Amino acid sequence: MVHHRVGRSHIDYLGLIQIIPSLIVVADREDVIWFSNRGWDVFTGLKASTIDGTSWINAIHPLDIHKIGNARARALAGDGGTDLAARLQARDGNFRNLHLHVAPFDLASGDRGWCLIGMYGCPIKAAETELDLNSDMSASETKRHSELAELRRITAQFREGQRLSSTGSFTSDLQRDENRWSEEFYRIFEIDADAPPTVERVRERVHPDDLALFDSEMERGRTGHNGDFEFRVITPKGGLRYIRGIARMIYHLDGRPIFMGIVQDVTESRLSEIALRKREGELRQANYHLTIAQGLSKTGIFIWNLSSDESRWSDEMYRIFDANPSSTPWTEALELVHPMDRPSVDGLISRARSGEDFEGEFRLIMRDGTTKNIKMVGRLLADEAERTFVGAAQDITEVRQQEEALNRIRADLAHVARVSALGTLSASIAHEVSQPLAGILNNANACLRMLSADSPNLEKALETVRRSLRDATRATEVVRRLRVLFMREALTVEAVDLNEAAREVGAILRGEFWRGLVLLDLRLDETIPKVRGDRIQLQQVILNLFLNALDAVSSGGGDERRVRAETKFNGGCVTLSVSDTGTGLGPDTEKLFDAFHTTKDNRMGIGLSVSRAIVESLDGEIGAKQNEHRGATFYFSIPRYAN
Repeated sequence: MVHHRVGRSHIDYLGLIQIIPSLIVVADREDVIWFSNRGWDVFTGLKASTIDGTSWINAIHPLDIHKIGNARARALAGDGGTDLAARLQARDGNFRNLHLHVAPFDLASGDRGWCLIGMYGCPIKAAETELDLNSDMSASETKRHSELAELRRITAQFREGQRLSSTGSFTSDLQRDENRWSEEFYRIFEIDADAPPTVERVRERVHPDDLALFDSEMERGRTGHNGDFEFRVITPKGGLRYIRGIARMIYHLDGRPIFMGIVQDVTESRLSEIALRKREGELRQANYHLTIAQGLSKTGIFIWNLSSDESRWSDEMYRIFDANPSSTPWTEALELVHPMDRPSVDGLISRARSGEDFEGEFRLIMRDGTTKNIKMVGRLLADEAERTFVGAAQDITEVRQQEEALNRIRADLAHVARVSALGTLSASIAHEVSQPLAGILNNANACLRMLSADSPNLEKALETVRRSLRDATRATEVVRRLRVLFMREALTVEAVDLNEAAREVGAILRGEFWRGLVLLDLRLDETIPKVRGDRIQLQQVILNLFLNALDAVSSGGGDERRVRAETKFNGGCVTLSVSDTGTGLGPDTEKLFDAFHTTKDNRMGIGLSVSRAIVESLDGEIGAKQNEHRGATFYFSIPRYAN
């Protein structure tokens, strides 16, 4: 086979050389093979186009290398040719004795090389040959043999190193496109080992987006410039690889630059680098968003290592505490704590140093005299051996100011609402106390009659006085409770038994129902729990509902004149309902609980309005509905009492 570096002056003799039944190899001073004929290729199985450097020398028997080495030295020195017998390894693995002639050879470059010409001989087993000729080796030959063995070992290690590091080597004459590639070079680009080693073979693999760069670097190489660049290739199987190529010019041959270099498959590291850059970008973006979010929420983040007492603060932390990033942040922060809040801050620090999570609020007095409200929380990282806290501090000054302003507005609105209701207060008092006052008047008249009789009934007179006192006390409580409802005073909240309250109201109104010929039917569930409320006010609500029902039945109850009161417990609330057999709700039902709305000429329309205010103040609800057959039902629900 003819190698590309054979001079043109020999081209006419190549055909003859190829058919001679001999082995012919031409090499330069570095023992790099330049030419081999078909006889060599067939005998050894080594082709010049695929031989890596000087690896062809491995075909010479180790014990005969010294012979050929001495003849090579004489040929390169110009001392003529040398005839000798030596062994070469055939492609079947056996060594054969050959008659060899080693002679000088002038290369096309003008440099002196050497050639080896051999004739076929008889086969000799490698082990036998070593035994036969060991005794003939001189000390220098033994040393030469050892050196060559070491060279082969190093070459094998170099080849394995290229494989492990995914690094291929090459020598190139770019102007003539004459190249030698290592085995790993072929593997990296997935090029068939029998394919000619040309630049175009590599270019076919280059990614379209990197072709311009590749062509530019090849052109620079043809003009003698070293190269170091990275490009991508697409393998025949569709895989993408990142390749780094490095080339250094080692000498000129006939004015042409000769390069030696390496290509390395850096795909894994590049993909890792790309993934890392992507992750870094995502982290930078997340950090940017986090910084914006901290600024918007006025929340700073800190990390505090208790073992080393070192801290890391976010930018927002420094802004909140108006601290200098070059200073000790906690020292500056503690100096700003409000004197009244220092004990609580010391408590937070104490809990942290004992390894407990902490959370609290405190105030800062800033250098400009303003005050900040700070909420701070810290959590101990469970997987940290050095007791590291991660936490946040939020400037809640505006929140607290807004809460205070809102509370003031609520108080003002409540006051305005109560003031606006003062117009109904006098009417409400008149409405609510009319019943106990009427009772007092009736009892007083009865008492006078009993005392004016010829035989005064002192016992019954005394009883009427007691009832008068009871009604007077009740009138006083009604006035006081109404005042609490309309003025800025707290309600008396206690556990109230609605069943008992309903019975007491029924007892008070027994005479009213008797005079109106109306039956009061109490169907009370004795299992209901007590409710949360004010006893006197709840009795006022029941009283108003009973009186409304009594009026409805008295004005249009027909033959069935009955008022029924029921209690039941459902959904955490106790409900008391009052049903009548009167005329029903009538029009404008949505105004039933409005102040001064009434359907009766002799009423002021205050009772239901006051009842709604009482029930809603206890987080309850009140309503009314038309009965299916006759009359209406009024009801209210109050949450159960929870101690």
